[in-house]
Amino acid sequence: MLLNEIAMNNNCTPEWTLLAETGPAHARMYTWQLTIGEWATVGTGPSKKMARQGAADQMLATLPEEWKVKARRNVRNASAKYGKRKGKGNRGPPAKKMATEESGDSVKMVITANNPVSCLHEYAKKKKIPDPCFEVVSENVLDTVQRGAHSFKKIEYTMQLMIDGREYMATALNKKAAKQTCAMEAWDFIRRTL
Repeated sequence: MLLNEIAMNNNCTPEWTLLAETGPAHARMYTWQLTIGEWATVGTGPSKKMARQGAADQMLATLPEEWKVKARRNVRNASAKYGKRKGKGNRGPPAKKMATEESGDSVKMVITANNPVSCLHEYAKKKKIPDPCFEVVSENVLDTVQRGAHSFKKIEYTMQLMIDGREYMATALNKKAAKQTCAMEAWDFIRRTL
């Protein structure tokens, strides 16, 4: 965490590169390179985690002291700001009651999920509308293959999504992909209106 804080304070991005993976499968050795700004360090170990930790430890020893002091101060201020909760340890900032941003006189909804299906559920909850309704509206058999005593069917599924009074449809070779495609289409439309 300290390395990330140091990098952010100095407008740098930590870049990890796997340089080598040597040895037999039962005794691999990994070599990782960490680059922050103009500094680069290398770590080697029997696991990727240990190799990366070695590179991170070397990077902390390599970076200028003023970078480290500034980052430690920010980490300390953040932990003092949020404090320790009784019996729970330091959990970071308290959860927001409403995920909205005020920009001037209007209020903008902020969706934190990454998956389009989750984004739609979060959007519905925050807008206080019914959850999105996914429904398979058709199953078309594209091909049937006979192998021994078993027959296998290649099926195309058409999924329908209803949310916020609008209807979206998508087609795919399995239900999960159809649902995901339908949700992506709906979320792309809704996101443009936010």
